[in-house]
Amino acid sequence: LLRYRDRVELINTQETLLQSNDPSGLQNAQIWDTSNEYESDENSQDSYTSDPDMTTIIELADTIDGYLDNTGTNRTILSNQIKRVTRQIRRKYNNLQTDLINEQQRRYSAEAERDIRQTELTQTQGDLNLITTAYNNERVVCQQYFLELQQCRIRIDTLENDLHLCDIQIDLKWGKWKNRTRNAEQLILNLQGQILLLHNNPQNMAEGRRRPVLKLIYQSFQPIPQYIGQMPPDDYVNTLEQAWSIAVPQMTALENANAGDFNDAVKCDVLKSKIGGKFAPVPANDPYTHGNPAINTPATLRAYLNAKYQRETIGSQQSAIQKLTQEKFQINDTPDIYETRIRPLLLGTADNDEQVLGFLKNQLPGELYTWMKIANPGGINAFFTELKNMWLERTPNLYEGKVYQQTSYNPKIIETPVISQTPDIQKMVNEALAKQKSEYDAEIEKLRKEVLQSNGASPLQSQKTQKTQAPVSQTIEPVRQPRGPPLNLQTEEDYEKYYLAKFFNNL
Repeated sequence: LLRYRDRVELINTQETLLQSNDPSGLQNAQIWDTSNEYESDENSQDSYTSDPDMTTIIELADTIDGYLDNTGTNRTILSNQIKRVTRQIRRKYNNLQTDLINEQQRRYSAEAERDIRQTELTQTQGDLNLITTAYNNERVVCQQYFLELQQCRIRIDTLENDLHLCDIQIDLKWGKWKNRTRNAEQLILNLQGQILLLHNNPQNMAEGRRRPVLKLIYQSFQPIPQYIGQMPPDDYVNTLEQAWSIAVPQMTALENANAGDFNDAVKCDVLKSKIGGKFAPVPANDPYTHGNPAINTPATLRAYLNAKYQRETIGSQQSAIQKLTQEKFQINDTPDIYETRIRPLLLGTADNDEQVLGFLKNQLPGELYTWMKIANPGGINAFFTELKNMWLERTPNLYEGKVYQQTSYNPKIIETPVISQTPDIQKMVNEALAKQKSEYDAEIEKLRKEVLQSNGASPLQSQKTQKTQAPVSQTIEPVRQPRGPPLNLQTEEDYEKYYLAKFFNNL
């Protein structure tokens, strides 16, 4: 509409200039026409929109200045031209404002788009970081899976090797089990054969019946050491018999049920198992007894051990008799000490040997000798029992009321070699006994006379006697009671129990 209005105004202006017949008007009309064509070209929408810069405004300002500088231009035409130019300027300004607004909107849109893109970029960067982290984690997990896979393969190889070894071990164990089974079957066959032999062999059956009793006996023998000569054989055998007393009922029952299951031969073998040292092995026959009897009973074993013990500790029987004749009941002896010293010399001697009994009686001093002559025991064991009883009934000092010095008589040991002829030995023993008996008789007679003189003497004589006895009595030492069993022991069983308890305490 504006361009239409401008075109109308332009046409009116040209008509006015042409009607005026003014040559300058015609020239102006041409110029105006030319400038209008130029202005119309510049006022087109394309020209406004094609140059967004300010060049167009500068050109319009120069055009206005040209109109004003041209003095021949009509004021009306000039006014119209100025108005037209100002309208163009306004339109240009409006276009510029519109373009500015559009540019600002586009800039705001671009900034908003940029912010959106920045936000999207940040989100994309965060997503990229998450994806990278997830990738790294997944990579680590894959590495762990790979390591576990390798370990699983190694374990599979190990298990395969173990399985192979297990197969080998199973094969070996199966072979061993097969061998053991065959051995067990063979052992069963052998045992069945042995059972048949036991059924057909009474001796083996007896061995099986007595095995539990033997086990009980050997258990009771464990605290007792092997016999190597540490005590007289009789004491040691008594100790063993005392130890197996707990099995005596079973032993008797076996012997009563089946004769020979636990007879003296079996008991002798049990006793032989405890013999050691120089007393073992026990021979089948006794080489020290006349006739060399078989050692198959406890009694024959005792005889052998006594003879062996005598040979090892004292010597031969002849040497024992010689030493027996040289012994004497000393002033500081007790029956127990005396018996302990004499018993080893009596090993192998019969209990009722009258000759040995005579030796023992002659060794006793004073009242003990007189009382023993009156008692007249029938055996060696009875002699020692009577001696213990007499010792308990004696006065505190057998030699009280007399001056007594122990006789210095001590028969010398005959250094001649052992004579194998029995008459010579018997003669020598008889002479020694006769000499010892005469000395004791003389001593007893001397003591009797001294007692009679002390009872019938005058006071002066008694004083003299006391004076003569006083210095001598000072030289007599008091009787020392050595260690030994208590005096309240009466029977031989009591003494055996005492020595047995002492033996076990020493163990």
